[in-house]
Formats: sequence, C-alpha cells, structure tokens
Amino acid sequence: MPVLPPQPRVVLANEFPAILSLQLPAAADIWVNGEKVKGGVSEECVLMSPVLKQGEQYTFDVKARWAVNGKTYENVRTVTLGSGDRSRLLVVSGVEVK
Repeated sequence: MPVLPPQPRVVLANEFPAILSLQLPAAADIWVNGEKVKGGVSEECVLMSPVLKQGEQYTFDVKARWAVNGKTYENVRTVTLGSGDRSRLLVVSGVEVK
C-alpha cells in the first residue's frame, strides 16, 4: 500500500451562509433584494445568503406575489440573519394588488 504525502490541515473559518426558508399560501413569484428568484413559482422556497464571517449579518428583503381566485396578493418582509443562522418565514396572507 503506497504511503500518501502529508495533507494540508483544514482550518474551519466559521464562515457560513444564512438560510431562509419561505412557505407561502400559494405558488408565488418571489423577489429578494429587488431581484426575481429564478426557477419559477412555488409554494416553498429556500434562500441562501453569500458566505458570512462570524458576526456579519445579511438582510433578505423578500417580496412575494401570488394569485388566488382571480385576485393578486403581495407580501413584503425583511429578515436579517447572521452567519450560520436558519429561519423559516411563514406567509399566510397578503395585501391585494389592484
């Protein structure tokens, strides 16, 4: 069996993304920080921030828009999370958009 050369040590830097799970009342279009989320509409969506250093925070400005019974509704929320944080945003209602 061959002997492997010593491998470099892996140093964990405590840098992780923040993760926000959205649950919506119907399939919705979603925007985060002004940009539409790619991948179509869904009742559930998982958002991930860039990698954050310990002590840093990331703000998700989330807008969701969906239609039910011919009416369009919108909900806007802001959620701030830190490095490695996980949170769930449950949207149960919205404001009718005319």
